[in-house]
Amino acid sequence: MQGIVDDLPARCKNIAYGVKSEILEKIPDHLLKIAEANSLIAWLREAIKAKEAEMEAVLSMKSDDYIKAENIDCPARPERENYGFVVFDDILATLSIKEREEYYRLETKCAVIGKFIHPDGSFSRARKDFLQERYTRGMSVWENPII
Repeated sequence: MQGIVDDLPARCKNIAYGVKSEILEKIPDHLLKIAEANSLIAWLREAIKAKEAEMEAVLSMKSDDYIKAENIDCPARPERENYGFVVFDDILATLSIKEREEYYRLETKCAVIGKFIHPDGSFSRARKDFLQERYTRGMSVWENPII
């Protein structure tokens, strides 16, 4: 019987492992460290949000608001006379008939070319079709002997 008992640890598998008491005693300390790290992470996230809010406020501030907020003495802006808005038709009205005809001719030419080459234009569609056919259809090479 003595031989069986002495040989028992070599023949048995350990199916459960215990934890030393020192490790169990350190669990509260580890939990406190984890809580402190999570607290720092939360504080840093809030600081980043506050910084972004401040930057947004600064970037959206107009120069007049900044001058008032910082109590900066600034010279008064000169007032300009009200000339009214100048629209393109006013400029076009100053052109001679020959210049207007040239402008309209060039504008029409640009519109036709633009419609032709832009993404849904016929040139663009033809280019896409050509490239699609070229890549889907195999290419063959033939040798032309020189006599």
